[in-house]
Amino acid sequence: AGGGGGGGFLSLTNTNFVSGTHAVVVGAGGVKASSGTGQSGFASLIAPYYSVGGGGGAGGNFVGLQGGSGGGGGQSANAGGAGLAGLGNDGGASVSGRGGGGGGAGAAGNDGNVSNGTGGAGLASSISGSAVTFSAGGDGDNNVNIPVDGAANTGNGGTGVDGGATLSGSGGSGIVIIRYAV
Repeated sequence: AGGGGGGGFLSLTNTNFVSGTHAVVVGAGGVKASSGTGQSGFASLIAPYYSVGGGGGAGGNFVGLQGGSGGGGGQSANAGGAGLAGLGNDGGASVSGRGGGGGGAGAAGNDGNVSNGTGGAGLASSISGSAVTFSAGGDGDNNVNIPVDGAANTGNGGTGVDGGATLSGSGGSGIVIIRYAV
């Protein structure tokens, strides 16, 4: 199975908000799957700005889903999902039964026959005071049956697993961080 794509990475500077109350939504990560294609993640937003979740990694003979970054393709010769320009990158294709890696905000996912289908790199941000990597793609299965979930509040994709006996990794939830001058 393909790895899950990282959530879209949106970073804004010198942005003005009207004073008052603003709705903030932190999107949930995609739910792990035991067969078929994993669920895509959900959007995070502070109106009017939003970023979509990562695309689900494909299981079986399916293509990865599109998202902020696309999910990896499943099984043999299936394309990875498309990432959205400015937010992420494409997922890797599956090759000879090896799942593609999910796309990340910093790089596309690797095809299943390249670096064992590792997920694309995320992007680091120090907005919270220390460097944290967000929106990395999950690794494709490549005969590994140890699911790894994306960490909470990172937007990182979960890993794919080989076969339907084990649940894949779930995607990590998103995050909204606002820093302002006083």
